[in-house]
Amino acid sequence: MNRYALAGMALLALGGTAFADGFIGMGGFSGGETVIDFNTTDMTTLGSPTANIGNGITVTNSGGGTGGTGWRGNIDWSTFFDNIPGASLGRALGDGWGASDLLYDFTGAGNPNRAGMLLSTGTATTWTVDVYGPSFNHLASTNVTMPGAQDAVFVGYEASGGIGYIQLTDVENGYITIMDDVRFESTGGGGNVIIDFQALEHNDNLVADHGTVVTEDGFQVTKGQGEPFNFATFGTQVDRYPGSTALFNNTVNGLIKISAIDGHSFDVQSIDFANLNSPGTVAIHLVGNKTGGGQVTQTINHTDPDGILPLDLVTYNLTGFSGLDSIEWTQESSFHQFDNVVISSGNPSISLSVRGTCPGSVTVSWSGAQPNSTVALIFAKNTGSFVIPFGPCQGTVLGLGANQIRLVNTFGAGSNGSGSRSGQAGSSACRGYLQMHDIPNCTLSNVAQLP
Repeated sequence: MNRYALAGMALLALGGTAFADGFIGMGGFSGGETVIDFNTTDMTTLGSPTANIGNGITVTNSGGGTGGTGWRGNIDWSTFFDNIPGASLGRALGDGWGASDLLYDFTGAGNPNRAGMLLSTGTATTWTVDVYGPSFNHLASTNVTMPGAQDAVFVGYEASGGIGYIQLTDVENGYITIMDDVRFESTGGGGNVIIDFQALEHNDNLVADHGTVVTEDGFQVTKGQGEPFNFATFGTQVDRYPGSTALFNNTVNGLIKISAIDGHSFDVQSIDFANLNSPGTVAIHLVGNKTGGGQVTQTINHTDPDGILPLDLVTYNLTGFSGLDSIEWTQESSFHQFDNVVISSGNPSISLSVRGTCPGSVTVSWSGAQPNSTVALIFAKNTGSFVIPFGPCQGTVLGLGANQIRLVNTFGAGSNGSGSRSGQAGSSACRGYLQMHDIPNCTLSNVAQLP
């Protein structure tokens, strides 16, 4: 891999840190964030006033004035968001009040470092946005105003200590608030990623007979025996999380393996398990494969008192499952169902973010690299599993594909492993992907997309 300069993108040596606590636009996210677009959500089934919208996130509707309780949204709201490139342009979630008061609770998603959403309604409206930390400590407040009737505006926030809640309010205007593309990510400053499989059965690239699935969180789940997964929609099947989706392994004592598709190491805090049609106690044998060699093991003795519906889904906390390149398990004498795999904060080890406009001025920022090491920034036009062919990190599997892959530049990581570089990005770079690794330990960052 030659050290070509990325065409149209000269990166200048400027100092900085990856986190600048404050309000951000859509370009402030890495490109690998989780996005809830509501296109498969039946708004008529959502709880009121508090609705679980997936990924551990709830929103409470405490509005008033004209209108009424409940949620609106089972229509195509595309014309309300078409001024924002990259919006889902489909169904969205609407409250029922002329004076909106909506509280998003992100604590169940692990208090992500970045969170935000698109807003719109029938008339040019201003919302007051208040952001709170994990303990409901007030972090910031701002006002966001739509550029015009039925146009969208985005509001997002970045907090190194994690985001617990975002509250949206407006004054009585006779129009409901419409929300779309709720997005969030944890990028090394606290918080968790929760793999909940809820989007999988609606993914056009996934069918129930696949033996490998890729989650929206960037993890690959494989059945070692090569047989198919099946889906389970909770509802009456288990005693928690009504309406969400899980995977279940339909092979007794079959191997399940989870790894990150971009090759970064990660920690696992907990997994939810349930047995299928097997009363009594069943042993689940877990193995965490450490990056660079070595393993950590744990056996869970899961008890289902009757083995009939609803199943007893239980959260099991894991000990010492850190610095992994994969986690795998088998379960004796029973099929099993699993959900809500909690990946702890700080992974991938290097947090990479890209901000700016393309073509135009772009800033690349990172944190979490080995202090005083050298970091290498790599560009490609697609994601994939490119293997570095030579050099000190030979054999490292990137999250980038081979299309126009090249080394942009190398930099000093900084005394605390953080820094940033800014420059001009030409049109040939737009919507391409970046990934960073440090030398010589070859730790990888997330994959970040250029605007």
